Amino acid sequence: MAKPYTKSNNVKSDIAVANTWQRGTDTSIVLTSGADFDAGGGYIRIGDATSFAIMEYTGKTSNTLTGLTACTIGVVVSVGDETKTWPAATEVKRVIAGEEITDLVNGPASVTDNTVVLFDGTTGKKAKAAAADTTTTHFLAATAGAPAFRALSATDLGACITQAATTLYVAKTGDDGNAGTSGAPKLTIGGALDALPFILAHACTINVAPGEYDETLTTKLSKFMIPASLTIQAVDTADRAWHVRGAATAGANTTIDVEAAHVLVDDEWNGAFISIWQDTGSGQIREITDSDESDNRLTVATWDTNPASGSDYILWGAVRVDGEESSPIDCSGLTNVTFKGIGFKASSLDPATTSYYGAHLSNLSAVTFENCGAIHCRYGFRSANQSFVTLNYCSAMVPDDASIAIGFWCFSAMGSYTGCVAYGMDAGKSYSVGIYASGAGVWSGSSSYPSQMRHLGKGAWAVIGGMVMGTTALVYTDNTTDTDPNTPASTADLVADGMAFIQDQP
Repeated sequence: MAKPYTKSNNVKSDIAVANTWQRGTDTSIVLTSGADFDAGGGYIRIGDATSFAIMEYTGKTSNTLTGLTACTIGVVVSVGDETKTWPAATEVKRVIAGEEITDLVNGPASVTDNTVVLFDGTTGKKAKAAAADTTTTHFLAATAGAPAFRALSATDLGACITQAATTLYVAKTGDDGNAGTSGAPKLTIGGALDALPFILAHACTINVAPGEYDETLTTKLSKFMIPASLTIQAVDTADRAWHVRGAATAGANTTIDVEAAHVLVDDEWNGAFISIWQDTGSGQIREITDSDESDNRLTVATWDTNPASGSDYILWGAVRVDGEESSPIDCSGLTNVTFKGIGFKASSLDPATTSYYGAHLSNLSAVTFENCGAIHCRYGFRSANQSFVTLNYCSAMVPDDASIAIGFWCFSAMGSYTGCVAYGMDAGKSYSVGIYASGAGVWSGSSSYPSQMRHLGKGAWAVIGGMVMGTTALVYTDNTTDTDPNTPASTADLVADGMAFIQDQP
């Protein structure tokens, strides 16, 4: 029949001093205070997680709940306590009976043997763990019949948290149904991420073989807690790294000769990218159109300045992630994540109309990128909202079809850059920026391994409290004269707006 009370919880008291309550005998219970308990009746839970009874009462006189009977949705009591007497000071809590039953069936996080009541799902019978089961962590698992009470196994733990360091492999010849070994790789990076538990308590590595992967990894990454580390890197199933740095042995109008160990098979680097980060020709980025093993020669579009023997280069982007959202990679809220040798792009989006990022992190993230690059992205790498990004030998191809395009951007965040390259695809764009700091963002560079800003409207730009520190860590080549009438031009194509600073390291 309809109840004359509402079902609500979070009201507590306890059995009054000098009083007790015996289940199966006493039909009333005296509380220290019954003020918040409904006068019209309700459900109460007497006891704690290991010794309890759920009862229904129908009235209240002062601090005494009256008309106690077993809960009408079934007999609910801990094993062996059907006639127990609970002493004074035992907790009495008003509950929603249905929720309380659900809590009991799901079980507490950690219990000891023989302390939890389970139900067979049909008649409400009580059950308990086997007497020989002395493990201390248990849970309920639905089976073909009734829920079963068993110890948490290594398999169950493995679905939640890593049990050891893990390495998975991904290749264009793989299948996401595979185990992810070098001999049976996954097909997608997302498939490898799905195979990991959400708590990475040990170092986890995903090795990705060369190719273009049309996937956006933002949602896949968002599930993780990473107290250890997660590395996603351009490494094939034979454990060869496809992100390397070296010194050229020669250069010409459309070619560069690289170290012998870096070209092993004809055409293997086709579609990847090369950046010159130091010495002759520095600050340039080119896509590789041909690679020749016989003379270790890479062919590219015409150089602005030909590289020469000793020009330091970075080979990257043999693995490319081509996303279709605002960023192929968004690491918001993640820490201890490293990407190596990955090229980020969103070829289906127009940088002139869409503000998308090659790689993005925010909300207290801490992410490292090494030998990575952003390909024709309006904003190459962006760190925001109290995050910290580390860029080691990274590259940004700044597009020419956006009103403002930025290679490396810190917004209300911090970042460090070492040996990076920002290359403007069109030097006529006054708002193409290599290093950009805004909203109290701070960049810090290494003068020992300077970063190259080339073919840009502005080499470095700081606005609204931003700061670019270490101007000797930046080298400017072929940048255009600042043409923005609203901002004062400074030396070396640096611009500071408002309460902002561009300065050398103190």
